[in-house]
Amino acid sequence: MSEAAAGTATSVIENLIQRLASEHADLVTLYQQTLRERVFTNRYVLRPIMLGGIADEEADTLLAYLSHPTRDLAFDRGTKLCEAGLSEQSMLGLGEATQQFFLSKMSNETILPALQAIDTYHHAVIQGFMQSREKVILNEQERTRSALDRTLSRYSLQMEVAASLAGATTSILDLDALVITAVELIREKFDFYYVGLFLIDESGQWAILQAGTAESGPDTLHRGQLTELTSNSLIGSCMESGEPRVVIDVSKDNSFMRYPLLPETASEAAIPLHSRGKVIGAVTAQSKQAAAFSDLDVTALHILADQLANAIENTRLFTEQRRSEEKYRTLLDNIEEGYYELDMDGKYTFVNDAMIYLINTPKNKILGSYFQHFIDSEYVERVKQAYKATFQLGGAVHGIEYKVRSKEGLGRYVETSALLSRSSMGEMAGLRGIVRDITARKQAEQYQIERKVLERSNKELERFASVASHDLQEPLRKIQTLGDRLMTKSGDSLGEEGRSYLERILTAANRSQTLIDNLLSLSRVATQGMPFVRVDLSKVVREVVNDLEERIEQTGGKVEIDELPTIEADPAQMRQLIQNLIVNGLKFHRPELKPRIKVFSRTFDDKRRRLIAGSSNLCQILVKDNGIGFDEKYLDRIFQPFQRLHSSQEYEGTGIGLSLCRRIAERHGGEITAKSQPGRGSTFIVTLPIKQTKSETIQ
Repeated sequence: MSEAAAGTATSVIENLIQRLASEHADLVTLYQQTLRERVFTNRYVLRPIMLGGIADEEADTLLAYLSHPTRDLAFDRGTKLCEAGLSEQSMLGLGEATQQFFLSKMSNETILPALQAIDTYHHAVIQGFMQSREKVILNEQERTRSALDRTLSRYSLQMEVAASLAGATTSILDLDALVITAVELIREKFDFYYVGLFLIDESGQWAILQAGTAESGPDTLHRGQLTELTSNSLIGSCMESGEPRVVIDVSKDNSFMRYPLLPETASEAAIPLHSRGKVIGAVTAQSKQAAAFSDLDVTALHILADQLANAIENTRLFTEQRRSEEKYRTLLDNIEEGYYELDMDGKYTFVNDAMIYLINTPKNKILGSYFQHFIDSEYVERVKQAYKATFQLGGAVHGIEYKVRSKEGLGRYVETSALLSRSSMGEMAGLRGIVRDITARKQAEQYQIERKVLERSNKELERFASVASHDLQEPLRKIQTLGDRLMTKSGDSLGEEGRSYLERILTAANRSQTLIDNLLSLSRVATQGMPFVRVDLSKVVREVVNDLEERIEQTGGKVEIDELPTIEADPAQMRQLIQNLIVNGLKFHRPELKPRIKVFSRTFDDKRRRLIAGSSNLCQILVKDNGIGFDEKYLDRIFQPFQRLHSSQEYEGTGIGLSLCRRIAERHGGEITAKSQPGRGSTFIVTLPIKQTKSETIQ
């Protein structure tokens, strides 16, 4: 770089720093607005009060970087923004906001080096963000893996505890079924008159009957039998002390509380249910015989009570586990990333709602299908090899990018990370992983590529415009000047034929001048356009009609204007577009009819277009005339530069007007088309976004 160029660049940066320092509050406000619009796409929940601090820090960091441009400063900023919880969309939004801010503040001569400095800063910021983001993802995956392992371990432990129960109780995990089976088993094994089971409630003061045998069992349950945990009853005393209690003869023991529904009880034993060091309830066994409970019977009941207590606690844990698992599955269904589980054959065994959305296939068609069925063929082998390496090495795979197969042609780009899942025995069971949608990132990368191509194209256009402005126009001006002089001084001596030749030369020169001017206007649509602002199209059309008043009167024409919307656009280019279309209607009118032109609009919501272009609702501006019309087979041709359907002798013009209209519509993210029939007029339809998403929009 020459010393002059270096000095210029330094001057631009100093100007940039001064702008940022003096208008710091405006930039912070713009950052806050951008974050508010995009914060709800974040993975994390950010409180609104935090946005002001983030915006202020971002403006300060940018100022510090411009003062002392070091990559580490910008890289560390990206890391901090990731740790604060910003998403990729928010990061791109901050970059776009910075560009938008300085595009509106800097002059044309200084904007390119200014944008280069800003782009260098944001490139380093995004690098720091993405590196930190990768660490966050790895931590999330590790937490997910640990949670799943803990869940599986706890479930296995519960199954082992349940397996220790004797007989029929070993496989029962429903509390009601378990206690009913247990009391019937005890009554049948010991041939007791009655067996009941109480469990202590949450207050710890009462025991509630959960199951009872014999004919009186349902009746006692129906009455909701409660026993207080005191020494006033055998069951209460047993649970209060945590020791077995036996009444040999109920007729001679005041601690026995006689039940009207069990009149034949002669002796009773109460055995506490111990689980994990605490009493959770008790079993009462009653016999029609006095002294029916031997020491051997009490010991056996005690052992069985311990097994039963563990089984009861196990059912409670299992119920809690089931609720926890349902909650965990619900959590997986509500996270932003897709989550999936594969078996050893590569078939899906579980997918969450986000995964279903990414694959865009019903859940019942995903489960049981091979993973490669939903991957674009170009990427299948890459993903296969990554999964194969995971199985062989027993580790994990990170950051595998691929494109989802889609019948609609809108396949998403995603990134997956996966790790081995194991059974309770430690054997490999398959894979489980996370999938993130990186379509926006891919589009951003493509945008950067297209932007560079566009910048090169714009530079070529600028060079061409320079040549056209100087090298082409100068000879034309000389031809016109010398021709005028020759006509003035020697026109009479040239003769009729010579004078005719000279007039044709001057006419051709003037036409060439007009062509060059129109071509320059076409090339400058994108390179010299104004920033987008809110434009009242009704006002624009009225001003155009006022400017064309003389021409409208000459043709005897009339222009009707309906109410038109206000949109974000370049006001000068909107004026140029409308004027070209109205002039087109005035020019190509039928000789026998006075031109009648109507300008009206309609709005609509194109969801497909919104998905692709990111635009909000759209509007259509329609310019309808009663002119000569044209055959629609020439529709593409009329919007090409210099393509005419009629000679210049029939209708004036250069063939640039409609091409210029199309270039303006495309610059605004829209399009132009027409409907027509020969001799029946034409309707030109311009489709434009009501709200622009481009960075050059001024809020």
